[in-house]
Amino acid sequence: MEKAYTPDRVPEVANIPPVKDAAYAVVCYHTKNQITPSDISRIFDRSKSFCYHLVNRTKEAFRKRNVPIWCEGALSTVAAYQVWGIDIEHLETGIARLKELGL
Repeated sequence: MEKAYTPDRVPEVANIPPVKDAAYAVVCYHTKNQITPSDISRIFDRSKSFCYHLVNRTKEAFRKRNVPIWCEGALSTVAAYQVWGIDIEHLETGIARLKELGL
């Protein structure tokens, strides 16, 4: 019997919505060094306004971790996923399983 999934990462930023577009989240992780509020809006299916607030809260967490902010309008993809508690391997496994089932 498989164990229930327990996340290894706890979000450092409060009120992170669930990922709505897992495939796009994986694509962004592997292809983009920086993600913009437009990408974040698509990943979480939230308004741009919410995403700008999330970017600002994430930048505060970056400053606490001494993560460099290279562009004011974007976030480091890998660091943002870590701060948000997104487990990319879990998303990839889930997508692969859905493809396996033909869904």
